[in-house]
Amino acid sequence: MGFGFFSLYADSNLWASQLPKKLSEMTKQIQVIRDKIPTLDSQDKDFSLWLTDECLILERLRNNIKYDHQHLQTPEAQTLITRQQNEFNYLISAVEEEITFFKNIQSKLDFSKKVNVRDFGAKGDGEHDDGPAIYQAIKNAIANKVHVVFIPKGQYRIKTAQSRDIEYSEKQLSGTIKKSRQYKAHIPLIGLKNFTLQGEEGTELIMGQYETGIGIINCDNVTVKNIAINYCPLPISQGRIVKILDNKTFDVKIDKGYPSPALFPFKKSAAFVGVSRFFSEDNISGTKIPLASESSPWQNHASVTKIDENLYRFVIGKNFPRSTAVFTIGERIVSCARRLGNPAVLISKSNRCTADGMTIYASPTFAFMTELSRFTTIKNSKTERKAGSNTLLSTCADGIMIHGDRLGPYIKNCTLQYLGDDFINIHSIGQPILKATKSDEIEVKKSPFFKIGDTVGILEVKNGKEQIKEEATIIDIISIFPEGKKRMVIKLNRPLRDEINITNIPSQGVNKPDRLINMTTLSHGFVIRDNKFMHGVSRMLIGGHNGTLKNNLFIDNLTHHELLDLTRNTWGHQIWFPSNVEISGNEFQVSYAKYFIKVNSKPRKNFLPGLRAIRHIFISGNKFFNYKNFRGYPSISIQNVERAVISGNQFVPGSVLTTRHSTKRFSEKAIEIKMSIDINVEKNKIESSSNGQISVGLNAKNITVKDNHFTGKH
Repeated sequence: MGFGFFSLYADSNLWASQLPKKLSEMTKQIQVIRDKIPTLDSQDKDFSLWLTDECLILERLRNNIKYDHQHLQTPEAQTLITRQQNEFNYLISAVEEEITFFKNIQSKLDFSKKVNVRDFGAKGDGEHDDGPAIYQAIKNAIANKVHVVFIPKGQYRIKTAQSRDIEYSEKQLSGTIKKSRQYKAHIPLIGLKNFTLQGEEGTELIMGQYETGIGIINCDNVTVKNIAINYCPLPISQGRIVKILDNKTFDVKIDKGYPSPALFPFKKSAAFVGVSRFFSEDNISGTKIPLASESSPWQNHASVTKIDENLYRFVIGKNFPRSTAVFTIGERIVSCARRLGNPAVLISKSNRCTADGMTIYASPTFAFMTELSRFTTIKNSKTERKAGSNTLLSTCADGIMIHGDRLGPYIKNCTLQYLGDDFINIHSIGQPILKATKSDEIEVKKSPFFKIGDTVGILEVKNGKEQIKEEATIIDIISIFPEGKKRMVIKLNRPLRDEINITNIPSQGVNKPDRLINMTTLSHGFVIRDNKFMHGVSRMLIGGHNGTLKNNLFIDNLTHHELLDLTRNTWGHQIWFPSNVEISGNEFQVSYAKYFIKVNSKPRKNFLPGLRAIRHIFISGNKFFNYKNFRGYPSISIQNVERAVISGNQFVPGSVLTTRHSTKRFSEKAIEIKMSIDINVEKNKIESSSNGQISVGLNAKNITVKDNHFTGKH
């Protein structure tokens, strides 16, 4: 589904005169959806709540268009507003499609009949290999058009992951050819429709390899429900420092029952991404949860050698950000066998799939990963340590990775804790432009992340400006192999800019080539609400468009730079640049972070003319405990942003948590604004006893600060 381009070349006066009518039409379209919610609420309250949030997102987007039309005079304004109109059309069309599916298909399916895995030989005793019986039960259900496979209470060991071929077509210069790629998961669900894999309280799947647990690929309306996922052997090893030899070397006694950190998966993981985590013995008041020490969350070691029974020598690598000078004997360390791309639950290139009531005890990477999918729902699920276990982490990476979804996920009523990395990570897809002999034919690395009908834009990066200049629709994709390299040519429905930078010349202010970004994979309409995020390593990277984070609880004690990060950034094929994001009604109980919320579109030093990449951010009705942050950093930082509203928040000094960091030097700066335009700070309640609560720096324009309530000096 492309966005469409209904006024891009229109005369500017005609375009401006038509906009009020279009805004009125948008209001009517939103109301049509609102009128359907009461009827749908009686059938599925979660679905109706999602629709309510989508209407609010659409209304904000409509109001943003009106605001930009009234306030922007720059030459880029027409392109920007047209892009937002396209996003509105895309999102409302997607929401209407989900309503139609719900009314015509989902509500009429019969889920009363079930196939029981015990009938096919599954024992659930934790010892027998139940994988073949589960596969056979799934095949039987598909053959007999039964929609549910039931896994009763028990521990089901699946000793080996299954390899399945996924067939697809690829267009090359010689013509279209059929190809296949191999996919591996312990339970691969591929190409299924209207299917549920259902457990009950006490149902646990134990995965025997460091591969994906449940893989949902190319599916439509598939649900996994009430299932716990564990791994044996665990993908983590852990122990205590028992000896420090020098500033690069220390010995660790591995806890009983954990695998050797000298095994290949651990060594490869540590060398590649750096996944050692350190924990102090401090505890959150009233619990037994260990806290991470002051070390950076990204760490690695050059080598691990076994020197005695359960005793291993770690040598720090060159990228290790701290020396043994700050280690203490008895400090705990976790080493992760992190396998990139192998989450406990993967939902890929699928529509309206759901993880409901899932529990993740362990995962080689993410607990949940959703990529290039539409309307994924993750609800009532959690990551946690299994009862009776002293395992420090439940995952080797993020709680949830959202990788270029086409309609944003719905994440509700989940508890994510004991994470090896970020809470949630939302980003889109992009590729450096390698060649552009024609402005409507762009060559990039071969990638599965683009398809015909997607809308793409040029992300200009010259001189650090980094804006989306123009957009077009993909009409064809051709794979090519120049000099044996895997490339593809993306053909567009119209020419883009004549000048496309493909060079890397620092002396000319060009530090990297322009990128082709897929504007369809911005997780439009994402909703993250009513969740608890606790004890991760620990931030949330928000890079989607048109979404909301509402009524969540954040409890964190770790030394990360920021908790919520809305920053324009690129890393590999991943791109972040959030727009039209609401952060409201959340509670932050954080004792040691540089920023609670950071919104920054770069550059950090130069204030450049033109529109900012990050726009329309709304931070309202949140409660911040202990906003006295580390080393003078503010709780909310706004840099290089155009239009943000910070209203109705409450900043409360002092912490509801007890940690060893309480004696550190803190600042009392609540909000800081730099190099930004059109920022409103109003009706916030800021409790303090010293100066610097709201700071407006240089090159900040059109800043409104009014009706805020202060206690103490300000």
